[in-house]
Amino acid sequence: MSRILVVDDNVEWLNSLVDVFTEEGYEADAAKNGFEALEAAQKNTPDIIFTDLLMPEMDGFTLCNKLRSNPKLQHVPVIFCSGYFHEKDQKRLEDALEVARFIRKPVGFDEVLELVSSVLGEEMPKGAAAPVRSAEEEPHPDLQGIYNTTMLEKLTGMVDMLHEERQTFKDLLLRFNSLTDSATDAIIIANAKDEVCYWNRAAESCFQYSQDEVLKKSISIILPEHMQLIDERGLLGFFESDAAKVMGQYVELGLRRKDGSLFPAELSHSSWKEKDEVFHSIIIRDVTQRKGLENQLRKNLESFIGAVAKFVEARDPYTAGHQRRVSKLAVAIAEKLDLEQATIDGVHFGAMIHDIGKISVPAEILSKPSRLTAAEYEIIKAHSSLGFDILKEIDFPWPIAEMVHQHHERLDGTGYPNGLVGDDILIEAKIIAVADVVEAITSHRPYRPALGLEEAQTEIREGRGKRYDPAIVDACLEVTPDFDFT
Repeated sequence: MSRILVVDDNVEWLNSLVDVFTEEGYEADAAKNGFEALEAAQKNTPDIIFTDLLMPEMDGFTLCNKLRSNPKLQHVPVIFCSGYFHEKDQKRLEDALEVARFIRKPVGFDEVLELVSSVLGEEMPKGAAAPVRSAEEEPHPDLQGIYNTTMLEKLTGMVDMLHEERQTFKDLLLRFNSLTDSATDAIIIANAKDEVCYWNRAAESCFQYSQDEVLKKSISIILPEHMQLIDERGLLGFFESDAAKVMGQYVELGLRRKDGSLFPAELSHSSWKEKDEVFHSIIIRDVTQRKGLENQLRKNLESFIGAVAKFVEARDPYTAGHQRRVSKLAVAIAEKLDLEQATIDGVHFGAMIHDIGKISVPAEILSKPSRLTAAEYEIIKAHSSLGFDILKEIDFPWPIAEMVHQHHERLDGTGYPNGLVGDDILIEAKIIAVADVVEAITSHRPYRPALGLEEAQTEIREGRGKRYDPAIVDACLEVTPDFDFT
């Protein structure tokens, strides 16, 4: 008969499940946390694991990660059963944790038995293998967000239990401390006066202050000095500010340790009322390693795209540096428009290789010293579609392939290759289009000398609202007088 490992810190629920499974003929092992579960699984490999999410010492998220990094246990199906996740997150949780099912408490035993029977009846495709995950691997981005939300909901729920359950304050406090001290992220609770009420072990490690050093002190002790000057209400004032609302549920800030050193951190915040007094829960994750990896990836991407751009321009010496100058001007326009940094980064990289499709255009056409024939011009026009075909399978963080595809489209539908109109054109492509025109007019071409900035400005003024986006033209006209086209 199949063996089931049941994991839950609620002993009454745990024992009930074991009894139910045993009565149905299963062999059932019990564990009260992730550490006990791993030990039990190593001793007797289960056919399925039925586990809670948030538990002391080791939670279900960490348990699942440990299982997936263990070759002996990585194929064991896992069912999560918890009252602390939203149904809307179910598919994301299943994907992030690579588990069989999620079921939400409260749940009846009949439904549990039916689900277990269903999962045990599902066979893994022959030859399939789950990827072995390193136990130290950075959590899945979706998982981190859901974990923070789940943790905050459980903390809030535990506070509500003070009113709803007849348990002693001491028992609740022990359970609360056990839960939060098992977390790898810093968890801080503050009152409405900005005073620290709780500071878990991860916070002690992260900020180098012991709990005794910070209790009843301002939570703003972790803020850099320049941020303390912005708002006298400190960190809690920042969470109520428009800047924090724009950033969304998760906020990235530079925070300060006891020794004065700064580090990048991701914060999530929630608040609740207790006897008319407001309290704030803040979960903080040190993202130094992640930021380092992001910066290295950006450098690698910059080098790769720069090399591609040089390769393209090597075939057309008369336009050498064109893509780099277009990118530089496009970024200046995007910054003048006050676009988000992620969009500006996309404009930069898209413009750097907007002419990549010219790799397929004969060199004699690219460098022809006289006007192109109609047939030659049609070959040149194909470069935007060719560039799209080259890039469309690459998973960039931005729509680079579409930027390349659309950079010759025009607002009124007179552009190519698809005659797109108005909002059908990406804003990034509209920016690159204006920058491309201005740079081309101000630069030397095989068939004519440079026409100068004044001629370029005249072209985009006349096309404003017709061929070119008005706001982009206005931004370009503002930045070009002092722009360095070298």
